[in-house]
Amino acid sequence: MGFNMTFAKKTTKSFLNLEFFINVLFGVFLELMPRLRRADSQKRDSGGNLNLGLNVPIESMKGISQTQSIVLLDSFVVPHWAVINTIAAREIAEKTGSTIATFNFTHRSYSENTLFNSLGINTHIRVKFTPIVFFKTLVIFSKLIKDFSSGKKVADLQFAQINIGLDVYESFLRRGNPTVNPYSRDLYRELWRAVKELLFFEPLFSKRRITALLVSHDSYVGPGLLARIAYKYQVPVILLNPFEINITNGNFQLYERFIRYRDYFASQTLRWRSEMFKASEIDLQKRISGVLGVGTMNYQVKSAFTSQLIASQIEDSPDRKIVVLCHDFFDNPHAYARMLFDDFIEWLTFIAETCEEESIQCYLKLHRDFSDIELQVVREFQEKYPFIKVLDPEVSYHQLFAEGIRFVTTCYGSAGHELPLLGFTVVNASYNPHVSYDFNHHAKSIDEYRKMLIDQVPITLNDSRKNQIYEFYAVHTFLMWPDSFNLRSFVDFDNRCGGDFTSSAALEWLEENFHDISERVTRNLTDAIRNRRRFSVETSLPKEKQDRIENQPPSKSFLSFFD
Repeated sequence: MGFNMTFAKKTTKSFLNLEFFINVLFGVFLELMPRLRRADSQKRDSGGNLNLGLNVPIESMKGISQTQSIVLLDSFVVPHWAVINTIAAREIAEKTGSTIATFNFTHRSYSENTLFNSLGINTHIRVKFTPIVFFKTLVIFSKLIKDFSSGKKVADLQFAQINIGLDVYESFLRRGNPTVNPYSRDLYRELWRAVKELLFFEPLFSKRRITALLVSHDSYVGPGLLARIAYKYQVPVILLNPFEINITNGNFQLYERFIRYRDYFASQTLRWRSEMFKASEIDLQKRISGVLGVGTMNYQVKSAFTSQLIASQIEDSPDRKIVVLCHDFFDNPHAYARMLFDDFIEWLTFIAETCEEESIQCYLKLHRDFSDIELQVVREFQEKYPFIKVLDPEVSYHQLFAEGIRFVTTCYGSAGHELPLLGFTVVNASYNPHVSYDFNHHAKSIDEYRKMLIDQVPITLNDSRKNQIYEFYAVHTFLMWPDSFNLRSFVDFDNRCGGDFTSSAALEWLEENFHDISERVTRNLTDAIRNRRRFSVETSLPKEKQDRIENQPPSKSFLSFFD
């Protein structure tokens, strides 16, 4: 690895710097605090009711030898995900002569142990230090701190040709921080974890010890960063869930599917297209009428489409107006691609400054099921930009339209296919699921986004665009979320456990259907790899139109085991 060649020189120079010794103490602190917290949480967990063990006919995998190749498995403690991914990992391990290990920064919790041990996965890799790696981490950690302290964006931080900044940034936000603070202990903690993870795992990848990586998410320090390391070394990253099997080898590759939605719809049978088109129309009419839990939104507790009227929210004036649909400030802003803005606060700031300069009335709208901390963030933002009005979260879109609002903006929200049906024009500030269609505006640069906010060019909902919306919904909701793929019926599973995926009812369902799940996952995985098909949704496309897995080493040798 390149950083080994200059490590001695960097270490010697660093030891002469007082800042290095401060970082030594801080590094020790960062190492000890999570361990103390973990010990306390394990005590609480082991005394609780989170025994997730499954009674299934499966043999235990052997431990890891010094030279044996490894299938790395995320220790994601959701039973149905663990079952599906363990079956796939075992198939890969059997074909390639590898063993399987879960991974994390800490020892497995009681819940993780009961779940994965019952699935025969007894080996766990904990990211830990040797003294040499500890001091390497300190040197790199110190350098990266200097990089962003001197003005480099956190999201742009790189080391060993791997972007670690995005995962650090989003992990920092997830800790309850709405925007970056370069002097935050949370930021330092995530940066430390990222460097530690990179230095621990990169030797395993560079020595070709890792056969494949199965992760629950492709973002955040942990699974996301490990995926980026895998991409560098051309190790297959496999993302399985009840609905799909995807095999990627590049950042954000999973979301390139959005630009192929029209091809996906056209490749389906005439009967499917007709039935799903009608189902989409019914679903969306329900949703914009205020019905809860339609389609994949069974998590909703409140609707923004009610017919209820509250006090008037919009000023009656000829000025241009725009409603900004706020996102969860602590969720990953770079969900589908590198967003035009580093986070949602930076996005709001750009909108506020543009509206102030151009005399555009600006209104902020939270989700109806907002949290207190989200409201607090918005109120603090309003103090900085007092000309902005924060709408009552209870106001419906029907009322906003009646009061004269025609333009709304989001980064990539579902409003993009919902609000045009009411007559709104939606401006997207980022790459988004609707990008293949022209029923929204899609900004590709900050300058283009600014122009869209200022010009407010309306999009008329004609029959063609309305049909596009129903087509999009059919693909995004029905085709991408098939009820029967890796599970016999996800709807049946969900109904049985009432949405509580760690309940005894969920475990019982998985035990009863374990043989069927095994057959499905094995068949689907083998079919995908033999056909070099990157995305399972593309099964219906002609082979020449399918996105293919690249035959490059070591991926090539991995793929050949299934031929």
